[in-house]
Amino acid sequence: MFGRFVICAALAALPATAPAQVFKCVRGKEVSYQSAPCEPGQATQKEWRSVDYAPPSAAELQRIRETEQATRRRDAQLRSGGYQRAGSARVAATGIGRCDEAKAVRDRELYKLGPWRSIKQLRAWDEYVAKACRP
Repeated sequence: MFGRFVICAALAALPATAPAQVFKCVRGKEVSYQSAPCEPGQATQKEWRSVDYAPPSAAELQRIRETEQATRRRDAQLRSGGYQRAGSARVAATGIGRCDEAKAVRDRELYKLGPWRSIKQLRAWDEYVAKACRP
């Protein structure tokens, strides 16, 4: 318990940001990568600057949340409203529901076959799902 605390404290003491620049310095056949500019007599072959990261603004976060909620509502509506009874089997009327149902049927049937299924069977079930998932 105490050891974990010491490790966490040590990690917290480390700087949270990486160096702002990296320099590739060459002297003869020696190559070094460093955070300080190259010394005199060393050629700077390449220099990388860090990109400042700005977290998303509150408005951007709100827009992302609203988009995710709208997507969830649309998908739930398509899934729940798209099913119709056809005999004893459930058949989906919408693309998303039909596709999900086909995948579920395929997965159940492949589970029943176990590890001894053939490539021909796998292809047949994949074609079944592809056909169901087409718009």
